[in-house]
Amino acid sequence: MGAPFGLFNFVFFSMFILIPLLIGIFVWRDAGRRGMNQLLWTLVAALIPYLLGLIVYLIVASQYNPLTKCPGCRNKVEQEFQICPHCGYQLQEACPQCNKPVSPDWNLCPSCGKHLRENL
Repeated sequence: MGAPFGLFNFVFFSMFILIPLLIGIFVWRDAGRRGMNQLLWTLVAALIPYLLGLIVYLIVASQYNPLTKCPGCRNKVEQEFQICPHCGYQLQEACPQCNKPVSPDWNLCPSCGKHLRENL
């Protein structure tokens, strides 16, 4: 008679304490990294049953546009900005021909094909 009761306790502990706790830890860290409200999303994800809260969080987080800080003035700017609208700091390199964002290690602009390095 001791085994079924022990199994019931394990299942109860896992379903109602351990799994929500692990979900809460994951969401707390992920929401903080994205700049989202950590407490709100942790409560939503951990307390809404049947993993629905976690599913809602993952959908919202995938659509969330995180803000970063400008190295020049420390104001919040959107990640895809090329120039800080507050101080004019160059946040990303841009193609000299089409002005689309480019990576510093690229040799060609993927949008217009312009050579970005002089040695090509």
